[in-house]
Amino acid sequence: MAEYPKNVPARLALLPQDIKWLSTEYYQEALSEFNVYEPLFWLPTISYRVGDFMFWPWMISTIATTLGCCYVAYFPHHTEYFDMPLDAHIVMGSALSFLVVMRTDASMNRWWEARCTWQTIKSSACNIAACTAPILRSPEATELVLMQLMAMLMACKAHLRGGKIVQEECGGRMDWVFVCKLNRSHNPPLMALKEVLSTVRSNLPDETAAGARKGMSISHYDETSEQLQEINHAFQNCLKIRDTPMVYTYVTTLRSFLIVWLLTLPFALVGKFGWLAVPVHSLLAFLFLSIEQMAVEIEQPFGNDANDLPMESYIMDAEKTIVEQIPGYRFDGSDELEESAAVGNAVGESEAVTTVRTLLVKSPFAPTEGEREVSRVRTIRASGEVTTSRRGLF
Repeated sequence: MAEYPKNVPARLALLPQDIKWLSTEYYQEALSEFNVYEPLFWLPTISYRVGDFMFWPWMISTIATTLGCCYVAYFPHHTEYFDMPLDAHIVMGSALSFLVVMRTDASMNRWWEARCTWQTIKSSACNIAACTAPILRSPEATELVLMQLMAMLMACKAHLRGGKIVQEECGGRMDWVFVCKLNRSHNPPLMALKEVLSTVRSNLPDETAAGARKGMSISHYDETSEQLQEINHAFQNCLKIRDTPMVYTYVTTLRSFLIVWLLTLPFALVGKFGWLAVPVHSLLAFLFLSIEQMAVEIEQPFGNDANDLPMESYIMDAEKTIVEQIPGYRFDGSDELEESAAVGNAVGESEAVTTVRTLLVKSPFAPTEGEREVSRVRTIRASGEVTTSRRGLF
């Protein structure tokens, strides 16, 4: 952590702009656990994964089919027991497909709603950083509001995952004392919003100063309040998604019929396909169980699973925007750009003067040499008459 000047409170210190609120190494390491892919390429997106959730149902149903094939092989005269008509399983499989699709669609809607609410939180925080923080009374107040906004985003991530902000994820610009205050709160994001509003209210521009526009402070305060309300509303939506699982009866009905269908399917496959029934049944079981596993993973999008929302990425992107609002922030290469602009302006001015003179000389309306001489004589005579008239006054 960076050391602050002794005469400035730690939370109000203005630090070099290369010191950030986040630990880049920590967040980049966390991001490596999430799935990132290029939609235009096929091979990186072709993969098969058997998780713990689907392993045992898949394995038990496959073993049951294998045992059925062994039984028919040793007792061929009992083949009719494993030669049931497929009509019932076809109808039941169609119904299960419909239920599984509905389940996946509901989970995907929850995932997408969570993504939209996180975008609202991020956008509102950036709006406050760009529109309200710069108009505060002092650079220290602006720095404080920006730090509080970043702490709020970190608190949202930690609270949705059921944890606290850890010191390892904080950069040198983050005030750990303020973070500890948030961690002690029952609702850290709401506490951070309260601190942002309090800081803005205490550091609004002084409207009694000369040249100050009346009503601007109230306008900025109201705008900040509206943005904070948007953040709170979006965060409550995230909590709603996290704390409200899928309807219990729907899930139990789907899984119960799915298991019954998988365990009775060998009685219709073994007699018709023989040993080929084992890979056929295993493939069907893998398909249905994989879709159910995918629905379970995206149903709760705020965790650390590979298919969950990469909230670390959203926070890092917000930091890139908010850090540019630091008082006196200079972009990379600003010195060279200003020097080039100064040289360009000087060259441009000299070229403009030369161009104007050239145009005056070449213009068809420009006076001839004789007209210029007559104008000069008239000017001299007029100045002499003025001088004579002035002498006559005295």
